[in-house]
Amino acid sequence: MKNIPYSSTLLLFFSLIIVSTSSKAQFGFYLTKEDYLKKKITIVEKMQISENYNVGVINYLDKKNVEHKTNCLKEKYWGFRYIDSCDYIQMDGFFAKIVITGHIDLLISPKASFTIDAEGKYWFNKADDGKINFYFIKNLDPLTVAPFEKHIADDKEILKEYQTDRDNYGEFINKQFLYLKKYNSSSPKAAKKGAKK
Repeated sequence: MKNIPYSSTLLLFFSLIIVSTSSKAQFGFYLTKEDYLKKKITIVEKMQISENYNVGVINYLDKKNVEHKTNCLKEKYWGFRYIDSCDYIQMDGFFAKIVITGHIDLLISPKASFTIDAEGKYWFNKADDGKINFYFIKNLDPLTVAPFEKHIADDKEILKEYQTDRDNYGEFINKQFLYLKKYNSSSPKAAKKGAKK
């Protein structure tokens, strides 16, 4: 797993602060999944760094610069865009970070991070506690979380290629990520007759 050097982390941190104070930056809440899909965000103009954003507690300042907190779990908000410019959705008692959406969606632990290099390659970085979890879901529905192989099982060709691929990809997520992109770029398979919707 590639980790960002400490100096780069500081640069990223200060960049986030600058971006968060920019009038063009839009951070706030997605009240519903439909809001997210339409990119309709309930804007929080003075969102602050929030220690517990991973559980949906968001700090912000009002017009008089008085600090307030919103608990997204309590308010039953579907998700939010945080000052790191990433989108988060509610899972089971926490908010996971969206990495990719498609036929299969990939989410990661909220305090882990990812970067995309100039060649479009994704690099995943562990949270400060040294952990990173990956979540594969469909239709941005947390109730569909399942192992990667189960999600691609309806495409027998990709599943077989994935299972027989013995190349060394380093971290296992690199292999899953490659086949996730293949699966998402293919057409979804038609549901079999009588299959549950």
